[in-house]
Amino acid sequence: EQHERGPDGGPCSTLFIANLGPNCTEDELRQTFLVCWIHMVKIRSRGGMPVTFADFDEVEQATKVMEQLQGSMLSSSDRGGMHIEYARSKMRKH
Repeated sequence: EQHERGPDGGPCSTLFIANLGPNCTEDELRQTFLVCWIHMVKIRSRGGMPVTFADFDEVEQATKVMEQLQGSMLSSSDRGGMHIEYARSKMRKH
């Protein structure tokens, strides 16, 4: 999997989302994160719990989604709201 480095670890168009429920699906995330802006969603397991990377068209869209959905609960959530931050590196477009 290839990534491009974000500018000095600052805002980028890829978000890292953690604190997801164990049964969280890509479809649930796409419905939550305004599917028209998302290029790609990747779910990975970290310590047995899913985390995801969501890539948006523009940094501004990622920022808006992060501000609006920080701490939001998904229907699959079992341990509190989502934790959203900018990814350390940007997903490379294919």
